[in-house]
Amino acid sequence: MAIQTAVEARFRKRVKKQRDRRGWSQADVAKMLGDKGIKGIYPTTVAKIESGERAVRIDEATALADLFEVSLDALVGRKQNSQEDELAYLLRLLRDTARDSSEQVGATMETIRDQLEELPGEFDGADALQRVGSDTWRTHLPAALEALIRLEALTAKLLRREQGRPELSQEALMELEVREDEA
Repeated sequence: MAIQTAVEARFRKRVKKQRDRRGWSQADVAKMLGDKGIKGIYPTTVAKIESGERAVRIDEATALADLFEVSLDALVGRKQNSQEDELAYLLRLLRDTARDSSEQVGATMETIRDQLEELPGEFDGADALQRVGSDTWRTHLPAALEALIRLEALTAKLLRREQGRPELSQEALMELEVREDEA
């Protein structure tokens, strides 16, 4: 038997505890995993996973978490507040996506403006293209940029609150904006 890490030991103990709590046999768990599409799982496989004689594959670990209706983090014993961690992760992801998207929209606005200026004025449809392009550049993209900036700010605020950090005052936010403008 290989040397086990603390995480592996916690995982196998928690799998057994979850199974026992439900009154399921190792054969019951093997059948349910097989029904979920996990191949090569037998009652002896479950016994070996629980005893530490066999490592668990990632697909098996996630299927066990699904079967017990707990997070994989709960099975490996990462943190008791895994839902809070998941929320913080999703908020960071949304904040970063909004920030990246706002930067892309800003760059797109500049590119469209530059390309419109470079177009020759004398070709069929030039006036219509200039009107639509100008409307896009002056109206629609700035509105999208503003919405993305608001989304980023709100998500950042909720993330700070979720992480128990104090809200920034308006003065501090304005100071940050000034520093970013100077950069």
